[in-house]
Amino acid sequence: MSGKWVRTWPFTPALAAARQAEDRFCGRRVTRIYPVVGWKGYDKDRYHTVYGAAHHHSECPRCEAVTNAEVKGITEEGPTDEAGGPWRVTLAACPKCGSALVGVQETYGYEDSHSVWTEPVRVWPSPRASVSGQIPTEIRKALQEAYKCLKCKAYTASVGMSGRALEAIGRHFNPQEAKPLMLGAGLQKLYDAQLIDSRLYEWGKALAQERNLAAHASGTHFNREDAEDIFKFSSSICEYVFVLSEQFSDFMKRRKKATHP
Repeated sequence: MSGKWVRTWPFTPALAAARQAEDRFCGRRVTRIYPVVGWKGYDKDRYHTVYGAAHHHSECPRCEAVTNAEVKGITEEGPTDEAGGPWRVTLAACPKCGSALVGVQETYGYEDSHSVWTEPVRVWPSPRASVSGQIPTEIRKALQEAYKCLKCKAYTASVGMSGRALEAIGRHFNPQEAKPLMLGAGLQKLYDAQLIDSRLYEWGKALAQERNLAAHASGTHFNREDAEDIFKFSSSICEYVFVLSEQFSDFMKRRKKATHP
């Protein structure tokens, strides 16, 4: 079956969409795909049983509905040496606006000879934000709070928490300061120490202004688009400082050893 399509019911747009989703997110051709029949769908004559709900709980990033999305198709992938697994990829539709949603589950055991799967995690469109564990705890918590505020539609509060994450970077690298560094001074010290370049410094200053408007009684209120952008920019600065910089340093060390053993 590897590398071939299994048509267990007439070819439909949902099947085609599932194929595109699998190719996009797993980098491989679909190996197995199943219809969903009620609460337990299976083709017992040719393939193993697939237990899957006809709906799964998901959030639609288009209409922001948190709803039971209708499952249209399921495919399984792996396990592979690179990505682990096995994985279950589900194509579903938002019952409110009809948008396609792709979720991924991972098996973590067996029950009555059947795989037990984790809750689906949306990977398309707009996958949930993830914060690297390499980012220090206080900074990571601030970013996570900013994201939670986004999901709760507390957009001005989200902007304030995104700014708090940036402020915490300066304090992380300057713990010896008699008074805790404020955001503007912290950004200046990061720039002077060459921990951020000129472009990120300009980003930081612009974000600091927005954060001040959110944190004080300025009368300014932020919408979803602005709060999302500020969260993304703040997250990117944190990723650059704590994740990408370290990864590049490790890469250069490996190359140096390979060139001069």
